[in-house]
Amino acid sequence: MSFRPSDDPPAAFSCSSSSVHSSPIRTASSVTCHTLADPCKKPIHEVGFSSAEIEPEVKGKPEEAQFDTTELDDNLPEISKEECSDGEVLTFPDGGLRAWLAVAGALMCTMSTFGFTNSWGVFQEYYQSINLSNQTSSAIAWVGSAQYCLIFLPAVIMGRLMDIGKHFVPFTIGCVLYVVSVFLIAETHEYYQALLCQGILLGLSAGVLFGPALAILSHWFNKRRSLAYGVVACGSSIGGTAYPILIRQCIPLIGFKWTLRVCGFIIMVSIGFAWLTLRPRLPPKNMSGGIFNFAAFKRPAFSLYVLGCWLIMVGLYTPLSYLDVMGRSQGLGNFSTYLISISNASSVIGRLVPGFFADKVGPINLLAPASMLAGCLMFAWPYCTTKGALIAFAIIYGIFCGSFVSLFSPGVAQLGETFDIGRRMGTLTTCLSLAALIGPPISGAILTKTGSYLSVAGFTGSFVLAGTAIMFASRYLLLKGFWGRPIS
Repeated sequence: MSFRPSDDPPAAFSCSSSSVHSSPIRTASSVTCHTLADPCKKPIHEVGFSSAEIEPEVKGKPEEAQFDTTELDDNLPEISKEECSDGEVLTFPDGGLRAWLAVAGALMCTMSTFGFTNSWGVFQEYYQSINLSNQTSSAIAWVGSAQYCLIFLPAVIMGRLMDIGKHFVPFTIGCVLYVVSVFLIAETHEYYQALLCQGILLGLSAGVLFGPALAILSHWFNKRRSLAYGVVACGSSIGGTAYPILIRQCIPLIGFKWTLRVCGFIIMVSIGFAWLTLRPRLPPKNMSGGIFNFAAFKRPAFSLYVLGCWLIMVGLYTPLSYLDVMGRSQGLGNFSTYLISISNASSVIGRLVPGFFADKVGPINLLAPASMLAGCLMFAWPYCTTKGALIAFAIIYGIFCGSFVSLFSPGVAQLGETFDIGRRMGTLTTCLSLAALIGPPISGAILTKTGSYLSVAGFTGSFVLAGTAIMFASRYLLLKGFWGRPIS
């Protein structure tokens, strides 16, 4: 028996013998195709033969006539599939060099954006004591809240632009403006300058980068999506750990201006790497509807999920904003700065470990209880009046706070199709922007009026627990019951 490759275009494998026309043949057989010795090792169904040129002699039952493609299959990448509502089947590499480069780029992006923003507690304390000592705690907190708000606000526009393949130019502009904004912070002396440069410009440009960085990961990962998001979320932990220490150590040595310039050069390199590696893989698809995905709210599970995340976000970042200030009020001195770094460092555990297990049990199944525990910890926060107690709180709260940051994105990814994930995730994060804006300033106003962290904890903890209850309701609607895991 001999085979001669056909000059016809590749087609499905077929045999002229009427005894062999069953479906794809995979295991051992006496039939060997020598033309597959090519180094490319293409699977049998990708190699073209004309039926007239293939005349195998087959003995026995048709099901016994099977080809040995074990070696070929071992060389194929492991892929996962997702079927869209229009019948189109999407494939995902779930690994490989390009996929993990995208993860590395997104990690560098979150390290430079969210990581730097998570260092706000150092700026809050510095501005209160030195640069803006004539301003109230609540007024200064508006600068940090503007950052948090504007990081989320542009996501709905950038998510839609990414879905239709038009995000690259604004993403590039955002990279440039973000680096410029860090250098401009070094030149601020007045409150309005800090608000414009650090609150508005830095926040907006970070938001232009943050949205696509998360959405692009869903083009490369499906079954391992939560793990990829968990790795990327570690970027904000790394940045939130390193930048406070860097800023605190450098200000006495080289001054505030050059400290921010050093941060700017580091961020320039990190953002440049993200710009080179963050590329979408799936072709753009113009889904029906406008920029803001109102149709997604027709699903009660999605609506409740957004509301739950919004309430949680109102209170989630208050401890990170005031941990440094509280430490100084308890007599910890300069060590209080390290509480923010300790909390951000411990959040690596909360971002990475739940991301690994979320691929197996479902992200919402871990997100809801982690948020509940974070809310409960807030009520213990005012009673942490010693150095050891504050360190313990910073570590434990960092773990559960990090879990929310890691899991809310893959959670919303389960509530619709991949082609629309940019707009859907942008819708969620834009809704979260208002919560991030009002949370810390309201807490600052409560602290200024009452002088008690007990009142602050009561406000923030109540919002987080209320959001957790609504998230459990969303999970119930998604599963149509109490038990199980959402299917992505």
